[in-house]
Amino acid sequence: MRMAVQRVTRARVTVGSETTGEIGPGLLLLLGVGREDSVETCRRMASKVARMRIFDDAAGKMNLSLLDTHGQALVVSQFTLYADTSRGLRPSFTNAGEPARAKELYERFVSELSYLGVPTRTGRFGAHMAVELVNDGPVTLVLEENERGDPQITQITQMGLGGESVEAAKSADRSPQESEVRHPQIAPTTQMALGGESVESAKSADRNPELPERSGVSG
Repeated sequence: MRMAVQRVTRARVTVGSETTGEIGPGLLLLLGVGREDSVETCRRMASKVARMRIFDDAAGKMNLSLLDTHGQALVVSQFTLYADTSRGLRPSFTNAGEPARAKELYERFVSELSYLGVPTRTGRFGAHMAVELVNDGPVTLVLEENERGDPQITQITQMGLGGESVEAAKSADRSPQESEVRHPQIAPTTQMALGGESVESAKSADRNPELPERSGVSG
């Protein structure tokens, strides 16, 4: 699973003249589902996104999470994050998940994030969408699970006041994981061709109810 995370002051996604999802301060999440992803992948990534400290505290340091700030999330399915541009001029998307399975896991991720207490909005799966946002910072990260199944930051970009580039999470007050800046990999950006569809929010129980796997579909 790959995800482009953008800290925003506001964001909106429309299909034609209809607004399908809109948020104020929070995170715009462009989510790509890979062939090897599973329900457990959704749980791990949702937990990472909800608790990742990329919002400024009173001292102006990245020390607060989406949960701490009571921010919102706008989740848009983005299979083009799996583009392979190593050969020729036309990207290949063979590493992206099969559409039906990708939709299932996309909806599961939205459900998991909602269960954690994050107000979550979406686009519309399979539709051609227009996504508008105001990036705050700007701050943009790319998350991807490593071979051990741990969500990792593969790219982080932050701009200081006045647009001056600075190293993200460099302060000694932050944890080593937050202060680590990895070398960026190629992360192609193309048109939004595959969106997301809302699912019901997680039930207000003491634990997250299991959503059974659909028969005939491998994880």
